[in-house]
Amino acid sequence: MGGLRILLRKSTGTSIQAYREPADAPSHGDTPAPVTLPPSSTDILFSTDGGLALSIEGADCHAVVRSTASGEEVCHFGGTSDPAAPGKVSAVAFSPSATAVLAWCRPAQAHLSQEAFPNLGVYRVADGVRVAAWHQKLFDREKWPYVQWSTDEAVAARLTKTEVCFYDTAGPGGAPPAIGKPPYGRVKVVGAGAFQLSPNGKHIAAFVPAGASSPGRLVLHAVPIAGDASAVVAEGNGNGDGGGGDVGGSGGTLDASKPLASKSTFKADAVEYKWNASSTALLATTSTNTDTSGKSYYGESAIFYATVKGEPRIERLALPKDGPVFAADWNAQGNSFAIVYGSTPARASLFTGAAKPVFDYGTGPRNTALFAPAPASRRLVLAGFGNLPGGVEVWDKVAGTKVGAFDTNCATAYGWAPDGRLFLAATTFPRLRVDNGYAIYRYDGSVVERVKLPDGEFLLQATFVPVLPADLPPRAKSPERGTAGVGGKAAVAAAAPPSAPAVEAYRPPGMRGRAPAFKLHETVEAGRVTGGVFGGVGGGDDDTKKSQTIGFARPKRAIAGLAEEDAPVAGGELTKSQKKNAKKKEKAAREKAAAAGGGNAQAGTAPAPAVEAAKATVAAAPTKPPSSVPAIAVEELMTVEEVEKKLKGLSKKLRQVGTLQADRAAGKELNEEQLTKVDSEGALREQMTQLEDRLSALRT
Repeated sequence: MGGLRILLRKSTGTSIQAYREPADAPSHGDTPAPVTLPPSSTDILFSTDGGLALSIEGADCHAVVRSTASGEEVCHFGGTSDPAAPGKVSAVAFSPSATAVLAWCRPAQAHLSQEAFPNLGVYRVADGVRVAAWHQKLFDREKWPYVQWSTDEAVAARLTKTEVCFYDTAGPGGAPPAIGKPPYGRVKVVGAGAFQLSPNGKHIAAFVPAGASSPGRLVLHAVPIAGDASAVVAEGNGNGDGGGGDVGGSGGTLDASKPLASKSTFKADAVEYKWNASSTALLATTSTNTDTSGKSYYGESAIFYATVKGEPRIERLALPKDGPVFAADWNAQGNSFAIVYGSTPARASLFTGAAKPVFDYGTGPRNTALFAPAPASRRLVLAGFGNLPGGVEVWDKVAGTKVGAFDTNCATAYGWAPDGRLFLAATTFPRLRVDNGYAIYRYDGSVVERVKLPDGEFLLQATFVPVLPADLPPRAKSPERGTAGVGGKAAVAAAAPPSAPAVEAYRPPGMRGRAPAFKLHETVEAGRVTGGVFGGVGGGDDDTKKSQTIGFARPKRAIAGLAEEDAPVAGGELTKSQKKNAKKKEKAAREKAAAAGGGNAQAGTAPAPAVEAAKATVAAAPTKPPSSVPAIAVEELMTVEEVEKKLKGLSKKLRQVGTLQADRAAGKELNEEQLTKVDSEGALREQMTQLEDRLSALRT
């Protein structure tokens, strides 16, 4: 079933129609008539190959599977009129090969008190017969679907309150599905908040929320093999109370393997999993509902990388910018992934399948990362939807270049076409009640089509129908920009409304033509990451940008051995506190000279020695390397308070050195500045000895 098709679910009707770009329509003849579908109460789901559509229809809310080619019904089940499990179907999901449908229905009032009422069922698509059912009292969107299949549907897994049960779904000749049999294995994950079965069905990842006395945990388990005799091992916080029973009994072989890997998560209320296509690695994004630090209204988040290749492990990814993790996505091959993270403007980076950064896309108004499907998975969309302006950038991850950009104002639904050439953005109801419609763009940023619905008509859903890569029609290589003929890109560009000129922010006449004194937001330019470590990109990293981000006051020049409040300011001028200290030193010198009979030291008869010494320090500061520890002029310290102040500063530096030495002994890697501090221990102790001698002399 090749070619692109688009689903449009409007308030006036639902249809599936073939989609052709305006440049291609004349060469392919007439467009086939659209396929009309009955109204659906929820979004319509599609099978992987796009041949079947799944929806909830009718006043009794029953599930219906239809052919997308003709719109004819294949099977239906559920609803308040279903004698087996009467209740309105609220959630549905296809199995990977569309041989079965998982459905959860809200029990009718008469069945609310029945603990064994089977309201979670698996139905065979061929005839609509229910082949398995369980009792699932409450519905949690974060845990849906409660039953997951491997890509080949050989293994199915079901989450309960205390464990994950595994079923061998292969029936005679591969059909019908035999998920109704008792589970052949279990993995105890008590109180699991969510789980995810790998595409190949060999591993599961599970999340156990924090308990009263234990942190949350991310765990990796191997899926038990049918026929292996073993025992159950418990995993979790012990706050579960048992899961629902299986219809038709329970039993089977139990799995006793310990977790392959685990990781504590001290701040996590929920988790989102994403396995790569090869089932060798996993991204887990954890989030909390609140931010205890007060930095965000939307809670805190972190991202973890897990792998089962080689030695299984789970580790938190160290990102160069603090803030929430907005999005993470694998490419179709599963050998690289992209993350959007950090406080606004968010930063985006590309990683290899082994979690090594290779490219930094810089900062921008983004909260979405979405790779194109195969065979165009080298294209990556970085966009800002929701409360952001809707700007979209299309990057070539191989070349590291931006190949297109466009704006999708007020978009509430979006996605790639199956061929990876077109991108759809739609404004839908009920998110927005005005300006409903959709627009389709090419990956190079040019507009293919814009459709706005008339007033009073609402767009409920707009999406491309899936197509397998093998079923896509062959296409010639994309032409360069501006080379399309009549009816192609040139015609589309000519038909597009002219864009309004960019409005620049007002600047006072005195500030025009001058660089700003400071930057409100930090900006990082795109560039390749060298050596697999952040900081080697063209725009620099966060640490190198801090002085540009907040620079209202002139930065103080750090001088080893000199207290922070006495450090001179870059530029050669003394601060108010430095001038005050200099006057104190001058007064003490005059009093000492008068007491020693050295004559009257009148104010203004000679330059202040302390002021001259401070200015000399400013002039000489740049000539000394930062790693050296300059000697303190001990004889110039005239009072006990001055010496004690210097001793206090040196003691603080020595404590810092001791901490760094302990970190290095524990195996922690120190940076160049920290190593310089460690090397200065001898010089600091020598200065402390001199100051202690000076203090003894002043006190005698």
